[in-house]
Amino acid sequence: MESLWQQIWCAYYGRDCDSTALFSGYQIAKSHGYADHINHYDVLKLDITTFRRDNEEAGELLKRLNREVISELREMYGNALQEGENYLPSALADINNRTGDSFIIIIDEWDSAN
Repeated sequence: MESLWQQIWCAYYGRDCDSTALFSGYQIAKSHGYADHINHYDVLKLDITTFRRDNEEAGELLKRLNREVISELREMYGNALQEGENYLPSALADINNRTGDSFIIIIDEWDSAN
């Protein structure tokens, strides 16, 4: 059920599709701010269980996560990131400041045993 909710959040917030018809028959479509938020964000979905390597320390996992997500952001946003930026919150702030784009971050299975 958890993955279903994550898919719903991605469909609602993600700018990569128009999901207005999917939500139009539900109460949320009548809520204040609905049109301001539906399909207006880039969604970063991080599946930590899949991403995590066996016996990897949390600090190393976070460093690798920063590197890999920033690498993908560079492919998408190019010059909107400062050269040499290697801290994800700062990278997201750089993109937001230069483009106005905002992000929703969904973290899946952080607490799952591996």
